[in-house]
Amino acid sequence: MSKPIVTIGIPMYNAEKTIGLCLKSILNSNYDMSKVEIIIIDNFSKDNSIKVAKTILSLSNVNYIILSYKGSVGFLRQIIVNNASGKYIIWIDSDAIISKDFIRRQVEFAEKNDVKLGAVLPIILPYNVENPLARGIGYMWSLSTVRALLKKKTPFLGILGALTPVKTIREVGGFNIKLQSGEDIDLFYRMQKLRYKIYVNPYAKIYHIMPTKLSQIAARAYRLSYYYHQSKNFYLIIFQNTFDFIAAIFRMFYCFKKFNDYACATLPLISVIEGIAKYLATYFK
Repeated sequence: MSKPIVTIGIPMYNAEKTIGLCLKSILNSNYDMSKVEIIIIDNFSKDNSIKVAKTILSLSNVNYIILSYKGSVGFLRQIIVNNASGKYIIWIDSDAIISKDFIRRQVEFAEKNDVKLGAVLPIILPYNVENPLARGIGYMWSLSTVRALLKKKTPFLGILGALTPVKTIREVGGFNIKLQSGEDIDLFYRMQKLRYKIYVNPYAKIYHIMPTKLSQIAARAYRLSYYYHQSKNFYLIIFQNTFDFIAAIFRMFYCFKKFNDYACATLPLISVIEGIAKYLATYFK
């Protein structure tokens, strides 16, 4: 059997409600699936995540591995890198759904821009569009991506849907296995420091099941800040959060103009919740 070109890397924890949708969207791709392998790293889920994943994958012809490890997200991602046989890894969360042409578009883009390639990021859209909070977060991410495209800067929105050459990950030292959150941003910074190129592919679309509760937004912001925020200066943090809130107000009006959706009103609220979570994370660190 020929060596795969693409490794789909999926870290998983308690995802029995979403992993089925995720895997079915991957298996429904119009890319040649004989060139794909799927590696799932389960962080000792307490539900039926592994059972659901095995049931779906066993009915397909795709090569797959399901491993169980306990550790940080950085550690789990590095396990995927260590076991990958493909030239590229496409990182897909267990609560994300890809478009039918997603893998093909990501690989084609990578092949056309293979000189010093660090990563190819996709356009991230909300899957659960019926929820206004989910739509608001989706708009915020979309606006950040569009702004980055216009300014030709990298939107560090995370590794969801990103294609990364395995060789590049290894050359920059792999993932920081101590990081429970922010491990992807850390990897991208090191890539850019070594002058690897990070692109946004506007034609590759991935749909993420966005948070629908303010508590979920706060928990995520807390985790990111706890493991990644360097400053202990509370006045500086308050200033940054105030600036973020003012920026969220302007984004809200732009969002209204662009999307004409009342869900845009959630942007300042999201900014406030994230600001409080960041402050608490720094205080308890």
